[in-house]
Amino acid sequence: MIIRRLPPHDWSATSDSGVIGVDGDGFRVRRSGPPAEAGPWFGAVTEFAWDIPRRERRTVTVLPYPAPHLVRIGSRLLLCGVPRTRVVHELTGAGDGFALAIRPGGLARLFGLRDAALLADRPVPLSHRIGPLRTQELADALHEATTPDDHVAALRSRLGHHPHPGTELARSRDVIEAVLNHGTAVRVREAADHQALSIRSLQRLFNVHLGLGPKAATQRCRLVRAAAELVREPHVWTRVVAQFGFFDQPHFINDFGKGLGITPAAFAAQCRTTRYAGPSDAAEPAHRAPAGVP
Repeated sequence: MIIRRLPPHDWSATSDSGVIGVDGDGFRVRRSGPPAEAGPWFGAVTEFAWDIPRRERRTVTVLPYPAPHLVRIGSRLLLCGVPRTRVVHELTGAGDGFALAIRPGGLARLFGLRDAALLADRPVPLSHRIGPLRTQELADALHEATTPDDHVAALRSRLGHHPHPGTELARSRDVIEAVLNHGTAVRVREAADHQALSIRSLQRLFNVHLGLGPKAATQRCRLVRAAAELVREPHVWTRVVAQFGFFDQPHFINDFGKGLGITPAAFAAQCRTTRYAGPSDAAEPAHRAPAGVP
């Protein structure tokens, strides 16, 4: 297997991509926006690589942006739903891979999965959806890809272009993304009213096409964005409270601690000093994934 080297650890990219803690060196990550030829169903690409002595292990803590992902780790291809809480991965040895975000509705259009909630908190081998032969052909093509554009080109050529998303799926995608991209706190009722939907209809759209309810999904977005801002400006963490629409400092501290497993002040302090930040031993337990599984 060819291990692709990435540039030095970029903490802005790391936090934006949902990686909130690494307990040592040897791990690299790089995030880029949707490739030019991404089409209507693919989003941002996160590339990662690790090179760790085999007698050592690293834990990587992830609280990703709420989106399903198509993930390659080595030669394995997985469909991963939205985790309901942060996930801890254990890594050793050397390897690389990437995670390609799938926009709302993409699981149904590309893979025939009509209920995204079925993938919540669990990765599924891609072969379960498209068969072992097509999966192997895709894995071979992705093995030769060297850039996010190459990855997407390989996927589109083998999964189909689907240039026309269909009215219902396109509407669902646009509604969900509009709510998630609001930027600050928004109540579910307000979001439903703004989209001319009932609360129940909005909740169903999120659960079916994203795999996470609107309240949990919008809160996740705020936490990931707040963490990214703290990485960029760790000296002024209190400003994030108003910037992302938290009611007050106690509200922000409580939500941040539950989501990331560390207080915002401690997270900012570790970003200033070590450039690493991870959950404390006393934090609320996180879901632990098997070694090497996203």
